[in-house]
Amino acid sequence: MKKSTHKTGQLAAFLLAIALTSVTLTGCSSAVEEQTNNDITMAEQVTMSDAWIKEPTMPSMTALFGELENTGSEEVVLVGGSTSVAGMVEIHEVVDGQMQEIPGGLVIAAGETSELVPGGNHVMLMDLTTELLVGEDVTVTLTFEDGSSLDVIGLVKSSAGGEESYNEKDDHDHSHEDGKEHDHSHEDGKENDQEMGM
Repeated sequence: MKKSTHKTGQLAAFLLAIALTSVTLTGCSSAVEEQTNNDITMAEQVTMSDAWIKEPTMPSMTALFGELENTGSEEVVLVGGSTSVAGMVEIHEVVDGQMQEIPGGLVIAAGETSELVPGGNHVMLMDLTTELLVGEDVTVTLTFEDGSSLDVIGLVKSSAGGEESYNEKDDHDHSHEDGKEHDHSHEDGKENDQEMGM
C-alpha cells in the first residue's frame, strides 16, 4: 500500500514537472517572438514599387512617386529623406489643391499600401542640385520615425497628370529669417497646383 502511494506521488510530481516545463517554454517562445518583432525596423517592413520622379518643370524642385507597402505587423511612419540631387526632402500631401508637409509624417498601417501620386501624397525633392534628365535613375533615401532608412531608385520621366506649379518668387523659399523655420508657402501661404505634377 505504501509502495503504491509512493509511485502515485512520483507520477504526480513528474506530470507537474512536465506542465511547468510546458508553461516555461511557452513563455520563452512568446518573449523571443516579441523580441524578434521589436528588432525589425520600420524600413525593413517597407517595400516600394513603381518608383518614379517627375521631370522637373521648374529648376529647383520635383517629386518622387510610387507605391509603398508595409509588409510588417506594426504601423510605420515615413518622416523624410535625403538624396544627392536635392538639398531637402520632405513628405507632402495636397489638401484642397494646396501642397503642404504632412504633420508628423506619412503613417502606413500594418499590411497596408500607400500610393504616392501626382495631386496626392508624394516625396518632395527641393533645392535640386543637378539637372534631372528623362530616363535617368535617381537614388532617394527614405527616413522613418525610428531612424531607419530605405534606399529606393526612381526613374525620371515626364508626366502630364496632376499638374501643379509654384509662384516664381524665388521658386521656393527655404531661407531662415530670424531663426524661423523654413517657409514653404508663397503669397498668403498658398501654392498653385497647375504645373509641378504634385
